[in-house]
Amino acid sequence: MQVKEIKIEDYLCAEMHKAFPTAEVFKFELVRRGEADRLFLLPLGHAVFVEAKRPKKWLRDTQERARRRKLANGFRSYVVNTKEQVDELVATLLLLFPQIKLIPLND
Repeated sequence: MQVKEIKIEDYLCAEMHKAFPTAEVFKFELVRRGEADRLFLLPLGHAVFVEAKRPKKWLRDTQERARRRKLANGFRSYVVNTKEQVDELVATLLLLFPQIKLIPLND
């Protein structure tokens, strides 16, 4: 059975929430063709765009152009198409922004 993109996207959101519980998450729907599926606003002003794809699927031309625009403007933009890639992304972000884990939750 083929894994659907929504399963990867749901796993991405769950793992990002575990790692960065105070992050804000936005889903792009009908904003502009090719935009990333999710925008994660992490504490301390970090913005991360993530496109989730089904396994063995890659970016369409419009998505690749949108991703290149983000990178050219200094934003972080990632593509994940497996749960393992999601895990690697979360681990990478935790290494890039270790100070975020020190922020207390104000519940």
